[in-house]
Amino acid sequence: LAVLGALLAALGRRYVLMAVWLTLAAWTHNYGLFYLVVIGGRVDRKVGGAIGGKAIREAEAISPDLCILGACGLNKHEGVSAFDVEDVEFKRTIAMRSRKILVAILNEKLGTAAPFSVMPISGCDYLAVETDLDAHMVATIENGKTIIIRA
Repeated sequence: LAVLGALLAALGRRYVLMAVWLTLAAWTHNYGLFYLVVIGGRVDRKVGGAIGGKAIREAEAISPDLCILGACGLNKHEGVSAFDVEDVEFKRTIAMRSRKILVAILNEKLGTAAPFSVMPISGCDYLAVETDLDAHMVATIENGKTIIIRA
């Protein structure tokens, strides 16, 4: 949410937002800067959004300018990873359809890996990390291509 808050402040105009994570959809709807479209299907309680076959089919019909993905784990060797295989399939689908990809990750998840790989770090255009991430951890994920944003 911190990443999206920073984007809202920078954008200052109305955009179409495709949301899967229901908390994000509700939060952004209050700003009024978005024409909100929610991808449907069965909502997975652990993930907090729709990620099954219906959601994947809907995702295949859109081409977002920017895709914001959450990560369950991220390290230099395994890349971006998640715990749920359907979540991974949805994230891969929407990432492949997107012009740019931003991955948001919490400090405690950096350097870890969940069982299922989503993409290599080099596939991310932007990586949003917490403001207090230490320089040593940043050095472990830098690749010269991905822009690291502190939010």
